[in-house]
Amino acid sequence: MKKHIVGLGHALTDLISNTSVSFISDNGLEYGGMKLLSEIQTKKILKSFPDHVQNTGGSTANTMYHLSHLGHSVELVTSIGNDQYGKKFHEDFTNNGVVIDQGCIKHSASHLSIICVTPDSERSMGTFINEKIPITESLIEPVKLDKANFLYLESYLWCHEHSHKSAEKAAQIARSNQCNIIITLSDQSCVKQHHSQLFPFIIKNCKYVFANHEEICALMQTYHIDEAKQKCQLFLDINWIITEGRHGATIISGNRHIHIPAISVPKVIDKTGAGDLFAAGFIHGLMLDAPLYSCGHYASRAASAVIQEVGARINQTPSLTSNR
Repeated sequence: MKKHIVGLGHALTDLISNTSVSFISDNGLEYGGMKLLSEIQTKKILKSFPDHVQNTGGSTANTMYHLSHLGHSVELVTSIGNDQYGKKFHEDFTNNGVVIDQGCIKHSASHLSIICVTPDSERSMGTFINEKIPITESLIEPVKLDKANFLYLESYLWCHEHSHKSAEKAAQIARSNQCNIIITLSDQSCVKQHHSQLFPFIIKNCKYVFANHEEICALMQTYHIDEAKQKCQLFLDINWIITEGRHGATIISGNRHIHIPAISVPKVIDKTGAGDLFAAGFIHGLMLDAPLYSCGHYASRAASAVIQEVGARINQTPSLTSNR
């Protein structure tokens, strides 16, 4: 029987452009990170933002999109503004096999993410999350999770006053249905800011945690990656998947450390969506009941494909059937 995954996350439109490092600092953004913007700040930056590519996105949304392309049964629970961006988002995802409850709010702007790609291929983001279109608890219907095998969450939900409550409700329903809960830590500043809520939530609810070097250190409140990994081992019921760029990734499952080498590519174009695609590849393996080592290789293969493109979409879904 085909496994089913439900994702809960913000629906964003990515506006992606090549910029200088000075453009990032001049506009108060954080190099290599994500900064939340007000609507006024967003409009100000867009006035000087260079010609850009527009893609539908969002952390969870990107992962769900590509899981659908890999042939899985996928549903996205989100909330969308009633504007050109929201309408395009709903159309794009439903046309690509993702079941989506529109949750449209009239006369309100969609979430936007301004993505600056510097010459070193690093991406820096300024994100506008519209407080007027939260993912409300009314969207978390038990029927959505009754037959789900996995619930996927993004820590960005904790940046929104109402959305994180919906995440907690979804997790409660998922646990009562023996549904495995997965979370991606999304961004180190988000983890630091909401640590008092995120950490206990993760320890209580999550089976799988995706994080990069900086995010796992933020969660474990240390500056040293080795110490962070040691702390991960204390939580035997959680599988920690830690990405470290060109050094590959480490899966920590109890006392086991599984190293997944990075796949070299001719040229890195843009790192936007690398973590989201990595998660999609890994979950693809989980939904096939593959061992953790194989899941890691699927993840690495998917991430290596997207960093050779602009944005979080790939022109052709990579073959993930081989471990080598």
